[in-house]
Amino acid sequence: MNWNIEKKDGKLFITITLEHIRTSLGNTRSIVSTPQVLELLKENSIPHGDLILDATAYNYQTLNRCTATWIFSLPKAKKAKKSTQPIENKETVIKMNSKKTTKK
Repeated sequence: MNWNIEKKDGKLFITITLEHIRTSLGNTRSIVSTPQVLELLKENSIPHGDLILDATAYNYQTLNRCTATWIFSLPKAKKAKKSTQPIENKETVIKMNSKKTTKK
């Protein structure tokens, strides 16, 4: 099984290619579906978002079905927390708000 991971346009493309059952002796039927891909991503500590496109690869059907591509969204970047400014003393705030004006 060969696999390739690419990041394009804010998406994560995972392509898996299985060797066809007829090309080598001793191969048995195998299917790769989404749970196996999620396990592969978890084992290799690859962050990913939601699944956008689902696929399944078979090694015993036609040669073009031996390759499949899954598309995931990339995880959202964590936003930095805004730094809060210290709250001024109540006395200072009251002084600032209670300006006396003399209009005639």
